[in-house]
Amino acid sequence: MSDQLLIPKENLPPIKHSIPTAYGLILLLVILSAVGVMYFFLSKNQKMEPTPLILVTRIGRTKVECKAGVICSGPVFQGEDPEGDDLTYKFYDQATGELVHEVKAASGEAVAPEFTFSSSGEKQLYMVVEDGSGHTSKNYPLIIPVK
Repeated sequence: MSDQLLIPKENLPPIKHSIPTAYGLILLLVILSAVGVMYFFLSKNQKMEPTPLILVTRIGRTKVECKAGVICSGPVFQGEDPEGDDLTYKFYDQATGELVHEVKAASGEAVAPEFTFSSSGEKQLYMVVEDGSGHTSKNYPLIIPVK
């Protein structure tokens, strides 16, 4: 005799071929709703490419030293917008998030921001470049020693 367990056909439960249960209907409705929402979203937003970043390069001198209470010129930057829009360079205090300085320039034009710091020490800033149409650069950190 073999080690297989044989069950007579009479003892097997019958397979039901009926309409789906309530859970099955709910699951089907959820899936169909999700497909409908995705179709609606994709049909309205044909342009599904990511928003391009503004390319920013640092040109000229990289070391900047300022004196407290005196206007000093910061490092020189040049930003390129993918569509050629005018750019706004915003400089924020790293610790407080407060806007320290703002410069507007055409795309591709070199910018040298001017700062006045009231106290000495190492000033940590970050710069973000925007074009007004939703394109931005990444955050660029700046450290400016003030004597």
